[in-house]
Formats: sequence, structure tokens, C-alpha cells
Amino acid sequence: MKVRKRTRKLKSGKTKVLWEADCGFIGGKRVAPCFSTEDEAREYIAIQQERLKTYGEKSYSLTPKEMQEYGILLDKLKEAGGTFEEAVDTWIRIQKRMAEKGVLFDEVLEFWINYHKPSVKSITLETALPLFYAEKKRLGMKDTSLVALKSALQSFAVGRHDRLLDTFTIAEVKLFISSNGWMPKTQKNHLGAICNLMNWAVGEGYLHKNIFVRGSGEKKHPIELPRIVDEEITSFSPEVCEKMLYVALNSLRKTKNKNTGKYEMRYKFRQLLGYLILAMFCGIRPAELKRTSRKNISFENHSVVVRGMDAKTKNRRVITPSENALFWLELWMGLCPEGDAIIPKNFDRLWAEFRVVAGVTPWPHDVLRHTTASMHYAYHQNLAAVKALLGHSTKETTFESHYHSVQTIDGQTVSKAMAARFWNIYPPPRNSAVEPNIAAA
Repeated sequence: MKVRKRTRKLKSGKTKVLWEADCGFIGGKRVAPCFSTEDEAREYIAIQQERLKTYGEKSYSLTPKEMQEYGILLDKLKEAGGTFEEAVDTWIRIQKRMAEKGVLFDEVLEFWINYHKPSVKSITLETALPLFYAEKKRLGMKDTSLVALKSALQSFAVGRHDRLLDTFTIAEVKLFISSNGWMPKTQKNHLGAICNLMNWAVGEGYLHKNIFVRGSGEKKHPIELPRIVDEEITSFSPEVCEKMLYVALNSLRKTKNKNTGKYEMRYKFRQLLGYLILAMFCGIRPAELKRTSRKNISFENHSVVVRGMDAKTKNRRVITPSENALFWLELWMGLCPEGDAIIPKNFDRLWAEFRVVAGVTPWPHDVLRHTTASMHYAYHQNLAAVKALLGHSTKETTFESHYHSVQTIDGQTVSKAMAARFWNIYPPPRNSAVEPNIAAA
């Protein structure tokens, strides 16, 4: 909430100075009245802040008469350990029924006071968030997941830091989720973060009930979100994959030698080969590759190990790379022997530049992983092997529909003949006409 100085031009041509008390959106409406003096505007904001803190946003949905009726029962409500927001939620939910049967507002509050089960204790959102984050970290949440969780909850906390957890209502959270112009998946992530916080609060005794999740016996979720439509899975063709590998292998750039001060021609993208090979032929996720070491690649055992602590699902998996992948990995480690990491430190900058040089922009989501799965399935028709390769559960029932008849980015349907060309992409001077020897698991 802020006080802003405004000037208004009068009909006489003179200008009048006004002070705007901008309270933001309260109860779904913008509240920003103007006053003659700055002190009046600041006093108004102080009153609104106190009202929000004491009664919550729902108090703006009641008439002055209803607020007066509530004031009489305020002491009883406090004795019951309840909050104004919960009482008003009850009032709004059965308002139609009350109108039909002639029930009075004070009768609703009396009913709520008699049957309400108060929370053990209540804390503000500002106090709750650090405790919640610490608990998630203690339970082993990955740093990337924790960052995403913090991002969602910090956006919700703007202007709400001093609010008690039990004062948030379904209508308020629904308005927050739907009014930011987010895509359905982003809306789902933000709602999930809020529900996660409230579930934790229930377990810690800060809330009696999480009203933002569907209870037993309830058919509808209290906050319905737009349906998420899955994006069409797509793949790269063997020709595009081969082009990317050779661009990474052969591209040169002029670089200044710090010792001699002279410019030299050096290979530009060879550091990216490890990422390309393991993502393209083994289907390992980018985030998993960031945490995986070169030590996990064994040419003796023909394996790449994704440790449980590095895997997205926390389940360890051992991948048997295809023959062409092993040839490429051996070449990469010979050309770039230094370091232990698979992904270089300057990956983001190099990767953005590489995609432009290779001519593969825009870049579909998880396209290298989808290329691995669609080419493996097209060649082997072994669904269990693809699931094992990608680290998916064997119980998944929609997996076949995802990787059956996948189209490449240029509109071709992935076939067994195309997959054979893919698994036959070898580094020079290997003859690419040799029949591929692909591990089936």
C-alpha cells in the first residue's frame, strides 16, 4: 500500500494537488481513494491495513449492517478461537439457503462458534515460510525444486506477509491464481505450492484444516483450474541429430591467447559433445547431467550410471549406451580430457550460440529425450525397455501413446527405417552403413 501525489486539472485551468491512498486490489476490487492532504491518505491506509489484519479481505464483502452484527459477536468468536475470515466463509457459502429460510447473520455466527474446532495456534505467513523451507530442505527436496517452490510462494506473499495462515480464503487464493495471466501449468504449480504450505501448517498444528484441497467425499476441487493440454511430443530426425553432432565436433572460432596476445583458431563447441551424446542417445535429463560426473561413464562395463541422488525420481538407473553412443563418448573424452563435469560451466552461453549455429531454433521442450525414446521404441517396439531407459515406472499406461508415431520437427513420422539411421550415426571415420548394434535395455 502506497501514498502517491496526484495532480488534477480543474475547469478553471488551475491544478489541484491530491493524495492517492493506493491499497491495491482488496476483495477483487481496486481501492485507491484520493484525499486533500497526505496525512489523510496515510491515515486511511493505516485503517485499511488494520482492517485487513484483523478481519481479512472478506470483510469487504459484507454490508455495514452485517459488520455491525458481527461486532456484537466478536468477543464470543475470539473465545472460540476462530477468525473472522472463517466465519464470513461460512456466511457466504450458505447465503442462498439463509435467504430462503430466513436465517439471520448472527444465527450463522452462533452456529459456527458452537461447532468450530479452533486451530492449535496461528502464525503469520512471514513466520511460516522460513520454517516451511527449512523442513522441505531437511526432508531432502532438491535445490532446483526448492527454488521453484520459493518463487511461487514469494509471489503469493507480496502484500500478505503479516497475514495469519488461517485468514486466507478460497476466493482470495482463486483470485491470485487466475488474475496473473499464467498458463494452466503455471497456475497448477502455484496452487500446488500454496496447498503444500497449508498441508505442512496442518501437520504442525498451525491450521485445523487445509481448505484448499479436496476433502473426502467432495466431488469437486475447491479451486478448479483450466485443463492442461499436453504439448505434442516431437523428435529430431537423424539428419538433424547428425548435423548437431558434427557442428559440435568441427566448429572453429577465433580466440585470443592470453599468454601470447595473438588470436588462434580453436574448436568452439566440443565441450558440449558429452551433453549432446548422453541426452540424444541415452535420454538423460539436462538436470541429471548437471549432477552426473564423468566417473559414472564406464567403457569397460558399457554403462552410464545415474545415481539416485542425481536422478529426478530419486531412483538409481544403469543405462547401457548404444554402440554408436559409446564411439561418440570415447571420441569426446579423448578430445576433452580435462575436468570431471559433463556440462561445462559456461554451458548456457555456449548452448544458446550452438543452437543458432546448428540452425535448431526454437528448441522444443525435452526434444533430445523424446528423440531417444521415440527412436528406441520405433526400432525395438519394446515398451518396457524404453521405460527402463528413461527411468519411468512400469505401471504407466499412457507411455505407448506418447511415443507411438511421433513426428519430427520437419513433419516426418518416426519409422523403424528412420530409427535405424539414427542408431547408425557414428563419428568419423566409421562407416555409417554398418548395421547398428543397439542395446535393447
